[in-house]
Amino acid sequence: MFRRQHHVCCTKDSIRTSGKDLDSIRIIRNPLLLGTKPAKAPKLNQLAWFGRISVEKNLPLLLQAFDQLKQASIIPDLQLMIIGDGPQEPEIREFIQAHHLTESVVLYPFLSKER
Repeated sequence: MFRRQHHVCCTKDSIRTSGKDLDSIRIIRNPLLLGTKPAKAPKLNQLAWFGRISVEKNLPLLLQAFDQLKQASIIPDLQLMIIGDGPQEPEIREFIQAHHLTESVVLYPFLSKER
């Protein structure tokens, strides 16, 4: 199942039995603190996209669809978070500006665990 991937991220050690090279497996533990009750957050209409910002991901298509949703006013106060970085980031920022989406689309850089 994971033969074509260079790296595999998972939440459990059980993936290690898949036969995948152990050096390419990264375990990411649940970031929630058990036993704590989170503060009640306001209801937000947010969409999130995570990944490398590159041509093959076709983010302009996502932004065009998002723009159509905003213009149709189907979902009030709709926001889109794009989380990641990559070579197409400057073009995506220009697209957001040109289509007047700066109030509803926010780009966040990828943060590694080391930062």
